[in-house]
Amino acid sequence: MADAGFAAMIALRVIEGIGEGVTFPAAASFWGKWAPPNERARLAGFSFSGAQFGTIISMPLSGWLCQTVGWSAMFYIFGSISLVWVALWFWFAANSPEESKTIDPREREFIVSQIPPPKENHSVPWKNIFCSLPFWGILMTHTCYNWTFYAFLTCLPKYLNNVHGFDISSAGIIGALPYICMFLCIIAQGNLSDRLLEKKMLSRTAVRRIFNSIGTILPAIVLPFITVLRCNKDGVVALICLSVGLCGFVFSGYNTPNHADLSPRFSGATFGITNTLGTIPGFLAPQVVLMITGDNSTSVDAWSPVWYISMAINLFGAICYMLTASGNLQPWDSGAMLLKDQWKFEKAQFCFRTEEDREEILENPNFVE
Repeated sequence: MADAGFAAMIALRVIEGIGEGVTFPAAASFWGKWAPPNERARLAGFSFSGAQFGTIISMPLSGWLCQTVGWSAMFYIFGSISLVWVALWFWFAANSPEESKTIDPREREFIVSQIPPPKENHSVPWKNIFCSLPFWGILMTHTCYNWTFYAFLTCLPKYLNNVHGFDISSAGIIGALPYICMFLCIIAQGNLSDRLLEKKMLSRTAVRRIFNSIGTILPAIVLPFITVLRCNKDGVVALICLSVGLCGFVFSGYNTPNHADLSPRFSGATFGITNTLGTIPGFLAPQVVLMITGDNSTSVDAWSPVWYISMAINLFGAICYMLTASGNLQPWDSGAMLLKDQWKFEKAQFCFRTEEDREEILENPNFVE
């Protein structure tokens, strides 16, 4: 398609984006029906870690293919692998445990017993969703986190090549290291967070806030030191690995588990909204990086504002989430409710509330659900 011209290639990328845009919301809805509450982080985290695993494979492989076969080869290879995956997905996947033909009956019974049965079919309560403080907390941190994530994903090979002199193949291999760290972190933290819930050591709200803070604040603190180390290649690569690796903790924070916490029924809709706005940094961050570095992209100092801006954005998202996040089922999951009644609930659960607080709120005779 690139041979047909720049416009044709862009049109194809738009069509591809439309197709891929539903993937993560669909996955969020899927895990809302399949994952028991105390296993959401590890199951959804393992599922979403496939994005990092794909990056681990594709970065060095793409660099090698570009140098040995040609840049077009990687599109044919990755496209063919995707077609195989689609065939397997349609064969094995099911919308819910009840509809699955391959699941063990005992496993089906266990999952169904852990997830609240679906209520009568209501339309999506859009007004209640947009008036929900925990939803806005997810939206803000999702967008802010994605700024740093996409800045790394799209600009890291360029930074390693221009500033530190790695060639395309080496930059691909080195660029994959942070995502190896992130992949391992996602797997480990998902098991840890669910274990904390199973042992009832922390409330679900506390787990979401703590893990999200680790995955946003600590990477933000690390970012400025990339500038401090200047041309120390090993040190810079180590810090980038540390920063990106720690980002894996958000997969027990705002990411898929928290959407399903708030509303298993409407997790696909809520994730669709946050992911749509959260993807804006995907095309905005590279443009801002280009504007900042300009013709001086080989200078360490030219990249300094990139890391400081990413730090500030990450911290802002972390603070928004800490103040508004909840790990509790929201009353609008049962269907639309009066906004005045919802606002009573929102004010009562705002700022560091726990499951016990929520039960007291809902049992209060002055609160009408």
